[in-house]
Amino acid sequence: MILLVGQSGPGWIGTAAVLGLLLAMIFATYLFFLAAPVLERLLGRTGTVVITRLLGMLLAALSVQFVIDGVRGTGLIG
Repeated sequence: MILLVGQSGPGWIGTAAVLGLLLAMIFATYLFFLAAPVLERLLGRTGTVVITRLLGMLLAALSVQFVIDGVRGTGLIG
C-alpha cells in the first residue's frame, strides 16, 4: 500500500485510486470467503486437493523468482 501510494504521484487523486482499489480487493476477498463453502461442495475432495497442489506449486515458483530477483539485485548473478 505504501509503495503504491508513493508511486501514484502527487495529489490526492492517485492516493484515492489506490485506496479505492484496496477496498475493492478487500470486498472481493470477502465475497470469495462467503463463496468458499459452495465452491468446496462443487469441487469435491479431489478438486480441492488438485487446486491446493496447483496453488502450492504457484507459490513455490513465485518464491524462487523472488529469491532470484533478490540475488540479481545484489549483483551476484547477471
